[in-house]
Amino acid sequence: MTHVQIITFAVCFIFGELIKLLFKSLDRRWLPFIVGGFGVAFHPLINWCFAPDMFAEGLIAGFASSGGYEAIKTAVTQIKTLKK
Repeated sequence: MTHVQIITFAVCFIFGELIKLLFKSLDRRWLPFIVGGFGVAFHPLINWCFAPDMFAEGLIAGFASSGGYEAIKTAVTQIKTLKK
């Protein structure tokens, strides 16, 4: 994973958190698609390369940022449940 992919992942994660804060009535099921679309637009711009693989890397980073958050949240919840 290159540093640009990590930057895209982090920016997509922050963008997703901002969307959650600003649009509380938004159905959360749409969030991975919104963040994925943002990644598709953001990653080629930061690389200044508009090849198809750049769009795919942006989509993957966007999906991973929302899925990664859910995985960590679930793991923390499960650990807290086991400690009780």
